[in-house]
Amino acid sequence: SYRCCSFCWVPQSVMYLWYASVHCQGSLTELADRLTNRGGPALVWAAVSVANPAVYAAILAFCAFQVLLMLLVPGHVPEYKDNGFACYLITMATFLAGTVYLKQRGLTPTRQLPVRLLLGHRALPRICGIDIKVFTNCRFGLTVWALAVAVFALKSYELHGRVVDGMAVTAALQLLYLTKFFWWEAGYYRTIDIITDRAGFYICWGCLCFVPSFYTLVSLFMVRQPEPVGPAWTAALLGFGLASLAVNYWSDWQKQAARAADGQLNIWGRPARVIRAKYSLENGQERQSVLLASGFWAVSRHFHYIPELSLTLCWSAVCGTGCHIIPYMYFAFLSVLLFHRSFRDDKKCRDKYGKYWSEYCKLVPYKIVPFLF
Repeated sequence: SYRCCSFCWVPQSVMYLWYASVHCQGSLTELADRLTNRGGPALVWAAVSVANPAVYAAILAFCAFQVLLMLLVPGHVPEYKDNGFACYLITMATFLAGTVYLKQRGLTPTRQLPVRLLLGHRALPRICGIDIKVFTNCRFGLTVWALAVAVFALKSYELHGRVVDGMAVTAALQLLYLTKFFWWEAGYYRTIDIITDRAGFYICWGCLCFVPSFYTLVSLFMVRQPEPVGPAWTAALLGFGLASLAVNYWSDWQKQAARAADGQLNIWGRPARVIRAKYSLENGQERQSVLLASGFWAVSRHFHYIPELSLTLCWSAVCGTGCHIIPYMYFAFLSVLLFHRSFRDDKKCRDKYGKYWSEYCKLVPYKIVPFLF
């Protein structure tokens, strides 16, 4: 079943992709040949230092560092402590300072148990005041993503004496995207990841292991295959990527601004068109929310997925259009993820807002891409 696949195959696949990127020149064909004819999975695991105490010490130290930052760095506290941007900057600054220092020293509800384990049981679990999902999703998963991108760029410089244009573009776009995320972290607390998804294997393992390993495949691939893309292609990808990032942030800002102003604002020079949707809490208390149907949110109900996908394509396309699949696997994965999420989000909103959501869908009939979907 898919549950057994999630527990057994997905962790293995992460290791196989790492092995292909590092030991097979990014070739899935070479990986398949080695798995079939040269030792199988044991060959992959033999290349991993699973008993290296320094690795475990580094991971535990990083976790402890992030927990201390969550507790000590000041931040506005709605339901969550909104200090992600500060923690992110401190982490990256600490990494930079540590790198310089080492360089100078010459070192470089009730369900079956499997379902409960996979999808989780509690939506907002806390241990000693530490929100588990904020730690796994943001403080560990996305922060390690940023650190890994920086480390891969440094490793490329160490191996080749320079950082090629493609590596520079993909690193810059990924780091800017993650910086934007932590600047906007308070908005993330209103997404389906936090509100709906529960803290199980799907979320916790995904953010602790899958995000740092799979989401960074482009940068890992380019460490061993640093092919330059040329000034014209570099400028085009960087420019379009930055434009996509700006539109992604702008669209998120429009929705947050509409909520903060209770719909009383102008968007693109016109009064915002909103639907005041009433809904009931579990205790029966009635609340009201604002559904924005102006600006980017008049184009489609999940417009912000478009610039996010185009940005991802830009930092993947630095690897060219050759026969390699690995650099584009995250883009393909994200496309499927966001396609599926659009249905999940629509169902959540329809259950929550009822007739108001039906009215909103009449105003904004497309889920993501106008006239197509």
